[in-house]
Amino acid sequence: MDVDEKYRKKLARQVELAFDKSQYPGDDKIVAHPNTSISSHLPALLAGKHWKELTLEVIIQENLSLPLLTSEGFRFYLPAFLRAALLFPDQVDILPSNIFSSLTPPDEEEIQMRDFLNRVNEFTQEQIEAIKSFVKMYVAIESSYPDARRDKAISFWEQKG
Repeated sequence: MDVDEKYRKKLARQVELAFDKSQYPGDDKIVAHPNTSISSHLPALLAGKHWKELTLEVIIQENLSLPLLTSEGFRFYLPAFLRAALLFPDQVDILPSNIFSSLTPPDEEEIQMRDFLNRVNEFTQEQIEAIKSFVKMYVAIESSYPDARRDKAISFWEQKG
């Protein structure tokens, strides 16, 4: 399925509206482990910044950083990454795949599932609908994930909404 620019813009607007009232979590609640070598730069990069302020360049540079964020940081900055993936698909490389991976429930390991649920259980219904729209679009256009993983993501977000 080819997704046209008009549809992507509509989904981006859905994301903007759904996350418009998101509250900044605070500088100390952005990065899960701020003193590790892979995430030590993130607090300075994100501190005090609203998700709407993140530039495309920063999002592209940090396209692998979603898992490094706290649950609060993930929920707050996810819309910036979603918007970039929707509005700039030719520029963001593997960002849509990274987002999809972050939104797909892990396999049966209890600790990973607990962490995943901590990240996604605080979304509002409107935010869930926006995320579900992204997941459905991604599954429709991307066939690189195994069917079971794609089905798991769709099923999870359908049940939440």
